[in-house]
Amino acid sequence: MKKIILLLVVGLCFITGCEQKKEEEQNELKINHFASEDTKIESFITKDNQLVIYLENNSSSMVDFYDIDVAIYDKDNELLKTGETFLKNILVNSSGYASIDLPKDEKENVIDISKIDVKVHENRYDLKTSDNYKDKIKVSYTKNEEDKSKVNVKITNSSNQKLNELEIKCLLKENDKIVAVLSINLNEMDKEEITTIYIPTLMNNDTIEYISYDEIEFHVNHAIKNKQV
Repeated sequence: MKKIILLLVVGLCFITGCEQKKEEEQNELKINHFASEDTKIESFITKDNQLVIYLENNSSSMVDFYDIDVAIYDKDNELLKTGETFLKNILVNSSGYASIDLPKDEKENVIDISKIDVKVHENRYDLKTSDNYKDKIKVSYTKNEEDKSKVNVKITNSSNQKLNELEIKCLLKENDKIVAVLSINLNEMDKEEITTIYIPTLMNNDTIEYISYDEIEFHVNHAIKNKQV
């Protein structure tokens, strides 16, 4: 009799455990990707509540413009917000990072999300209107010792061209994991530029803290020189 009761208890615990696991899986955020087979796509959410989308062009030609549509759903699977972002001039076997802020309520609290749909449209132009010199860009940084919210960034352009558009994503990493993404956008850049990026903050037990990181990696999305028409 004791053996039968023990088996019943173990069986009941097993069933309950399975139900809890299924519930946890249902509560996990799902990110659905819709892109061509030639486009590698990955998405993740940073500590400062951004959706970051990584695209890699594995086709045989440059993608002039990636148009990225995002649909965000709340915990009841109701459409909460739509958004749009883009990447320009992604060369063959090259990649880029795009980002979009996730919604917050009127008190700036993070809203629970159940699902995100990311749909990528590729656009290629018949006429080439620009040249991309991303391999001619070098980026270095130094932390501001007097103000830990600031990081000084030095950008060097060795292309001997005045660039009409330059986009750089600053990937803040901790233990080799991206925790925040910042953007640098410059127009009409010549040989060198010095700029400042600001470390994001988080609210922790009513205390504002800077996001902790141990490395900054810089990714040049594009460095464009427009062709003369």
